[in-house]
Amino acid sequence: MWKAVGKALAIALQAHAAGAVTYTRGAYTVTLRAAPGRTLYERETAAGIIETVESKDFLFSTADLILNGSATLPQRGDKLTESDSDTGKIYTYEVTGPGTEAVYRFADPTRGVIRLHTKQVNVSDA
Repeated sequence: MWKAVGKALAIALQAHAAGAVTYTRGAYTVTLRAAPGRTLYERETAAGIIETVESKDFLFSTADLILNGSATLPQRGDKLTESDSDTGKIYTYEVTGPGTEAVYRFADPTRGVIRLHTKQVNVSDA
């Protein structure tokens, strides 16, 4: 049952909410259909101050992340680029989690969908 739910989630995301992004690790790239999201993290500093960090997330099918002919999982420091046709801008994001947090998590019980955490590192004209 969970396998069917995970597959249905991946299909729904790609059909209704996803846009094209380019995933890059070193010299290798792949174009994915990814749905946008966000995650809020709260943590307390040594001084007792609560910091809130917001991550720009991308949700995509685990099976689609293939680099250099091999299935892989996200790694800290990988990059994603996303084009905005309305503004003519290209946004670049770095795969990261705040502090030592994981850079991704699975969004379904069958690990068919990845929720990738990123931060914007650049914006340029197309």
